Amino acid sequence: MNTEIYTLLILAGIAVAFQAGVNGALGKQIGTIEASFTSFSIGTIFIFFAMLFFGKGDIFLIKNVPLWQLAGGILGAVYV
Repeated sequence: MNTEIYTLLILAGIAVAFQAGVNGALGKQIGTIEASFTSFSIGTIFIFFAMLFFGKGDIFLIKNVPLWQLAGGILGAVYV
């Protein structure tokens, strides 16, 4: 099988486990909603650069998608 994929899956699982602890500690320092905002902001910046360097699509096609498909961001924020 593809060793690189399995390695990425393991690293992703480790990252998820650490994220809860890191965000919890941040929330105690600056507040829960503020920590969520900070986490989403830093994640957005990271994903922006990942999109620039590794993206294969066209972000401007977003204007052609139904509005319900954009609800994922709101659902993610509600989940947090």
